[in-house]
Amino acid sequence: MLLTIIKKEILEGIRGYKFTLIFISCIILLGFSCWVMYSNYQKNVFDYKLKALNKDELIFRKAPSVLSLYVKGTQEMMERSFIYKKGDYEPTELSIGFKLDFFSQLFPSLDLLYIVKVILSFLALIIGFDLICGEKRNGTLRLMLSNSVSRKDIILGKIIGNYALLITPFLISFLLYFIIINLVPGVKFSFEEIIRVLFVLLSSAIYLLVFFLMGVAISSLSKTQRGSIITCFIVWIFFIFIQPSFATIIAKETQTMPYIRKIEEQKQLAQIEIEKNNNLSKDALWDNIYDKKISLTLGFRNKLNSYINFITKINMFFPTGAYVICTTNMAQYGLYDEMKLRTDLFQTIRSIVKNKANNSENNIITNYSIEDSLSNSVWAILVLIFYAIGLVLLIYMVFIKYDVR
Repeated sequence: MLLTIIKKEILEGIRGYKFTLIFISCIILLGFSCWVMYSNYQKNVFDYKLKALNKDELIFRKAPSVLSLYVKGTQEMMERSFIYKKGDYEPTELSIGFKLDFFSQLFPSLDLLYIVKVILSFLALIIGFDLICGEKRNGTLRLMLSNSVSRKDIILGKIIGNYALLITPFLISFLLYFIIINLVPGVKFSFEEIIRVLFVLLSSAIYLLVFFLMGVAISSLSKTQRGSIITCFIVWIFFIFIQPSFATIIAKETQTMPYIRKIEEQKQLAQIEIEKNNNLSKDALWDNIYDKKISLTLGFRNKLNSYINFITKINMFFPTGAYVICTTNMAQYGLYDEMKLRTDLFQTIRSIVKNKANNSENNIITNYSIEDSLSNSVWAILVLIFYAIGLVLLIYMVFIKYDVR
């Protein structure tokens, strides 16, 4: 009987507007995203190949990853260029790279993360908002129960059948454009990168399942379709827009956020104070200034890392935050990846200064292994699974006692 209900839900969904809406949305949005992100990837590859202007400069930058075709994350922070001139204390960061792209600063990039997090999550709620209250109004539930069909089979059949209607167009579109991307010159996925893409796809599927189940839960708790769709819209706004901002506000109120300008002022004052000591030799003076600046930099990075970890832990308790953390970590453009890049850069420059050694360009970045990325993402994945299981149990308990009259 369960398979019969699943088949019924799928056939009715295909004939309805929801399946068509999702299929067209996935084809258009994912196609446009691939085109935009590929153009951005080409520009970043060009920037990466630029060389230093003279032999006294060293340029450090992260090589663009093909995973940026799907997830942008902290790409703009990680793929900036850092120039170190011999004799300087610290590298200089080019905050906007070698290109002026003001448009991307005003509007978010339409990567896979944004499409799934914002647009498809809303469509997932739309799929589920009237599964219970809508069929109660039409009398379908009363008719099904009159034929001795168990409530467990009905609710499981509706969940499985309608989730298949949601996820199938997404998977087909994703696979289609993945094949097309691999045929484009200059794009090649390694085996590890393919595994990472599959994890991104898996986390996206679980995230959409969570929002779909939210829609079904709201439908089972609502008396009318109008009340259900309004509640779904409010819930979507909260999890997509309000909750992430709320987590940041909590972090700012409870944690001390370090300010770069203040640290830079402290470095300048320390340099002036040390230079007043005329008894030191030129080399000793330089070493003292360098050690003081490095000490201040380390203190700043430790405070910043603590602040980032705190925000990450807060957001991880919510489905949207957990999805973003998991996806960006697996794409190697997460907050932990950015922190590791800065650490690698700091250690490399320190090695050059202390050992008076030469260093070639672009060789400081050691990405997290897939095991490390999974370790950083495991709690986020578990949170998404916990939400999915909890919502299924809630829907089941409500529907068992649901009045279908």
